[in-house]
Amino acid sequence: MGQIVHGTDNGESVYIYGTYSDLNSAFNFGPQSKNDAAAFAEFSKTIHDEHLDRTTNGSGSLAAAGLAAVRRLDAGNDEQVPLLSEVLTLLDGKVGINVELKGPGTAEPTSQLLRKACQTGRWRADQFLLSAFDHAELQRADPIFARGVLWGRPVPDMVERSLAMGGQWMNIALKAATEDRITAAQQAGLKVAVYTVNEPADLAAMRALKVDAVFCDFPERGLQG
Repeated sequence: MGQIVHGTDNGESVYIYGTYSDLNSAFNFGPQSKNDAAAFAEFSKTIHDEHLDRTTNGSGSLAAAGLAAVRRLDAGNDEQVPLLSEVLTLLDGKVGINVELKGPGTAEPTSQLLRKACQTGRWRADQFLLSAFDHAELQRADPIFARGVLWGRPVPDMVERSLAMGGQWMNIALKAATEDRITAAQQAGLKVAVYTVNEPADLAAMRALKVDAVFCDFPERGLQG
């Protein structure tokens, strides 16, 4: 299998972030693309930011708004911010999904929802990756789902700590993606994902370093080469 491309968005790509249009667009960049790369849809974190301003017509704090208010907002082209359950229904087990846990108390309800999805027979546990910067929250997730340990900045023992947390993936920033760090993680049995890799030169460099996955705001770029 080639390098996995996680489709993300920083507000510059042509797709509306975290909506049904976004999901359908991501689905079209699937495993049939060059290098037999597997395209993971990362849109299960259906709203990315702590504030509403960038990805909806709302404003203020996401947490303060509450679910009902968020569902009334326009995320672009009169589309709602979808629920994770709706994302699972739409994608119907045809892709892998990286669910980034954002905020306290998210691990258990997310795990419960994903377990129920697997019980339907439409999804398998190995199609899900749960990731988080909040390492304590990540460790509360059901271990039947793979864990991606997100690091905002490198620390000397990040490989050892990622393994101790039950991580299968170590997700690091582009500026931290050195050959020595990638090699050490992979030799220890971890897969390495690098965020956010948008420029063609950086994408080529990550392929040369044989990282296992990249997060890219323009998945069509990531699947080229």
